[in-house]
Amino acid sequence: MADFTNKYHQHVYPSIAPTNFDYSGKTVLVFGISSVIGQAIARAFIEARADHVVCVNRSPDALHEAMKVLRSTVPEGTADKLSSQICDIADTASVDNLWKQLDSDKVLVDVLALVVADIPKGSTVNDGGVERAERAFRVNVTGSLRAVQGFASRNTERPKALLNISSAVTHMSGYPGTGIYAATKIAFGTLLQDLAAEYKADQIQIISMHPGAVLSNAASKAGFDANSLPWDDADLTGHYCVWAASSQAKFLHGRFVWVSWDVDELMQMKARFEEDVGFLKLGLQEYFLFCILNMIIHAAPILLSLPLVFAASPSTDAFNYDPLDYVDQLIGTSNGGNVFAGATLPYDTDSDSNQGGFTFDGSNVTGFSSLHDSGTGGSPSLGNFPLFAYASCTNDTVDGCVFPKPARATPFKNESLQAQPGYFALELASGVKAEMTTAQHTSLFRFTFPRGSYSGSPLILLDLTDLSDSRQDNATISVDPQTGRMSGGAVFKPSFGTGTYTAFFCADFKGAGVRDNGIFVDSRASADVKDLQISRGINSGPLPGGGFVRFNPSSSPVLARIGLSFISSDQACNNAEREIPSFDFKKTRTAARKAWSDKLNPIKVSTAKVNPDLIKNFYSGVYRTMVNPQNWTQENPLWQSSEPYFEDFYCLWDSFRSQLPFLTIVDPKAVTQMVRTMIDIYRHQGWLPDCRMSLCKGYTQGGSNADNILADAYIKGLEDGINWEDGYAAVVKDATVEPYDWSSEGRGGLDSWNSLGYVPVQDFDYKGFGTMTRSISRTLEYSYNDYSISQIAAGMGKQADKEKYLASSRNWQNLFKADQTSNRLNTTTSTGFKGFFQPRFLNQTWGFQDPLKCSNLDTDPDSICSLQNNGAETFESSIWEYAFFVPHDQARLITTLGGPAAFVKRLDYLHDSNITYIGNEPAFLTVFQYHYAGRPALSALRSHFYIPRFFSTRPDGLPGNDDSGAMGSFVAMAMLGLFPNPGQEATTDRRLPHHAALLRECEHPQPSDRQDGARANRRVRPHVRRRVHPERNARRQGLHAQLVGSLVLHAGARAGADAGPQRERLGHAGCRSAAEPGWLNRGLLCGVVAAAVAARGAGGGMQMQISERESLELGGVLVDAARESRLLTHAELWCVTSNQLVLPELPPEGQGRAAQVVQPGAQRRPRLWAPPKDTPGAPHSRAGVLVA
Repeated sequence: MADFTNKYHQHVYPSIAPTNFDYSGKTVLVFGISSVIGQAIARAFIEARADHVVCVNRSPDALHEAMKVLRSTVPEGTADKLSSQICDIADTASVDNLWKQLDSDKVLVDVLALVVADIPKGSTVNDGGVERAERAFRVNVTGSLRAVQGFASRNTERPKALLNISSAVTHMSGYPGTGIYAATKIAFGTLLQDLAAEYKADQIQIISMHPGAVLSNAASKAGFDANSLPWDDADLTGHYCVWAASSQAKFLHGRFVWVSWDVDELMQMKARFEEDVGFLKLGLQEYFLFCILNMIIHAAPILLSLPLVFAASPSTDAFNYDPLDYVDQLIGTSNGGNVFAGATLPYDTDSDSNQGGFTFDGSNVTGFSSLHDSGTGGSPSLGNFPLFAYASCTNDTVDGCVFPKPARATPFKNESLQAQPGYFALELASGVKAEMTTAQHTSLFRFTFPRGSYSGSPLILLDLTDLSDSRQDNATISVDPQTGRMSGGAVFKPSFGTGTYTAFFCADFKGAGVRDNGIFVDSRASADVKDLQISRGINSGPLPGGGFVRFNPSSSPVLARIGLSFISSDQACNNAEREIPSFDFKKTRTAARKAWSDKLNPIKVSTAKVNPDLIKNFYSGVYRTMVNPQNWTQENPLWQSSEPYFEDFYCLWDSFRSQLPFLTIVDPKAVTQMVRTMIDIYRHQGWLPDCRMSLCKGYTQGGSNADNILADAYIKGLEDGINWEDGYAAVVKDATVEPYDWSSEGRGGLDSWNSLGYVPVQDFDYKGFGTMTRSISRTLEYSYNDYSISQIAAGMGKQADKEKYLASSRNWQNLFKADQTSNRLNTTTSTGFKGFFQPRFLNQTWGFQDPLKCSNLDTDPDSICSLQNNGAETFESSIWEYAFFVPHDQARLITTLGGPAAFVKRLDYLHDSNITYIGNEPAFLTVFQYHYAGRPALSALRSHFYIPRFFSTRPDGLPGNDDSGAMGSFVAMAMLGLFPNPGQEATTDRRLPHHAALLRECEHPQPSDRQDGARANRRVRPHVRRRVHPERNARRQGLHAQLVGSLVLHAGARAGADAGPQRERLGHAGCRSAAEPGWLNRGLLCGVVAAAVAARGAGGGMQMQISERESLELGGVLVDAARESRLLTHAELWCVTSNQLVLPELPPEGQGRAAQVVQPGAQRRPRLWAPPKDTPGAPHSRAGVLVA
């Protein structure tokens, strides 16, 4: 709920400043003045000019100290407005006497603030638990209610306000020991809701609120200090109460809110509050019902942002929309997000942010280009051959236009921006409007010139440059004197790799007649010269050069069509003439939009009662996962092949974690082609790629992470056209043969790896060469890579290889130093944790790296954490975070770190102390690793913390660059309640499904029944445990059914198991063909809830006993969950229709079931549908803006 509004506040802000309000003539009574929150409320009302603030507390000593603090902190000259009273709210007589005393003093209370909390600790029933509960109810419920009774019965002629400082515990579960406190807060909150039904807001305005995470007295006594957590400001609650008691907040009467929610956004929702009387109230309804259902089910799912408040029975209208309307391409276009905002197709190939080109930060436009990457780091990428348009040139001469890129930079009008899938437009300050759309290899621009310029001759130039000014020698351009066609090419450098690439273009124009054309060099142009070959020059950037076309004066727009190729300029021209033969802008734009619709329409979420920004965040994340990599099939100049060819994977270190697993769910055909590409690269260049862009090898960041991608694809059944024998040979070569240049492919230090079982710091490696750093992170990644290889080996029946690579996958243990401590940075104060990875030398002695070096807390400018020669032993993160990077062996890791409770405590410290940075991929899995320790509710809590707080819908809404869609996939998967652990047979994380979560249209052919030799022995057809609609013959689909229908969850861990965490495999819900009538309208939604997952030995896991039959009516949806009195060891498949929720029956204990445990080494692969044969791909056309 923290992320209910886009803006999340931890500190005071102008909209709720007390000075905005006038409480002159008002009296405020604050119960609980000894707390910092109570003092903040009193101080805020004094600042709001209240005449009198009565401060109440049980303890005389605490009251005395609080009043000393208050009198010294209120504005000068206002301390006399404070008075104090002693009252024990748990004592009936004491409360009655308080009101009598106020009556005697003729004090009429206008605002009552209850800061009352008795928080019992310990067992609910044992060791005095009953007595603690009775005390808590006397303070938090009956005593507070008696105080309210006295308030409500007095001063009835004047409007009043009752402010209840409550707690988020009212709608959170999964925290043992908080049951009594939660029960009291829920009880009192519900009573106040009833009271709100008796009194109108203009009689008693009643609002309950969660004050946030405040460093309270109780927190201090528990051992917390100012550095323990990113605390919320207590004054935020004080200021919020001043606003909440005002007429502005009248619409919140009877509701429960968080003080962190932005009040301006809340006020924009007034209509929602008026229409929905149950909105933001406690009880079995809407969001809070979902939370309570979570407690009933004992599932503790991933409750993320998407349907924060959802309809109990959504109508089909909630799914009747176009997902593209929720795509915002401007998210991530400032603050270093580097996102490409222009027109593109899915996986298709301008703007001076790194990579994306366009930045929404006031930068000037330098051109409109057709080649782009999105969201990556390194040097700016692509942005080749930009166009720039002038309405006319000064003095009507071509030299009157400015040609060099820095000098021609022009501002644009923010209000003119339009960005939609397949389309982008803006207007320059000069009045020139530029619109752009795209086909596969071709961009189409439409330039409209201002009315006052019709007497001049518009000019469009094409610059032989790119974003990073990497152009090399011998760039060429030729201009046809009759038509103005420009063609040519140039050699450029990649943004994060070695080598060069050559790109070609072909530009044609339509609209006004051609007046003249020619070339330009530096700042001068000539219509007499039509051909140019230009060197780079000797200065920091390439010499400016290119071509231009000048048009006759006209009121018609000028269309510019740019064909692209990596083969030749002739092929660029052929591509343009084939794809956009008639310069039809509307037709091209419509086709581009349809291409995106085909990708996004199969993914539907209910819009019923959901904040549109949440849906926008979700679909924009999905969109960004499909921008890179790019399909360059038939545009690969490096070798001839019948295989598909994808480019610009950038670093698989980023994309293997969630982007490619996400695409495996929603677009397995594309991932299949990507895998085939990687294997084909191995065939022709000797190694699988690890980082790749623009036909060049990129720099390896850690392990050989293509191994993880191939293993994930193999485990999940991707097969069509993939030669798995070659794929297996490729991953084995990564593990066994050291390349000469392991900075760009494969692995280094293999001699030491094989002999010592780790990569040493300062290794002696004479067989291959790369940056001799990152020994810890490389060791951990090599271990994971070897585990991935073992999974393919097991599936292919290579038992000896499986055992070999399983054994080396445990090498991570060789760098774990059990007695290594960690102090807070630059102090001698311990973090309280022991046991961390540390570097080791060739002689097996230990080195040292501070576990917090390279963490988010490390601001030392001399800390080098990337690929520099003097870099750290961990890549882009700290030993603290890498302590959790053993994705394949969580059972053993949890045991190594002290067991589930210690593991959770350490994860909490990682996140609460701001050690991790969610804008970097190693943080992703740590958000969800609570699952492995049996605390999945904490995964939900972390997910809520990070989204949308760090991932919002603003242009600066990303925490860093998008990493080619990695951040987008994190948002998309987490908001669906999923998170993958690639290279393994199970996706480990799921949330409780509900009928406003996910709708998947299935448009793919059903699995083939073909059996062929050895592969037939490892292919398993999907098994459906229950057919939801027996009247129809539903198509069953392997991977989609598994991942979208009924995800497989990890079932704890078995100590000593060769394959790490033991898994259970479920049958699949399956999806129906979208063509079957009524299917989508009936709204079948399938998901998984972990009713309970058993722990296996020391490794941890969820142990939950469910022993009673529970029924709950949820807005017409009947949940009738019959569970046996035993420890369940499986995930239940739920299929939800518009009018019923069905839980499959469980067979008696000991009998066979569809969900069988898969023993290590006995992995089974579902057969995935066979996609259609490959069609020629589209590499690269992306129309966008270049900004300086």
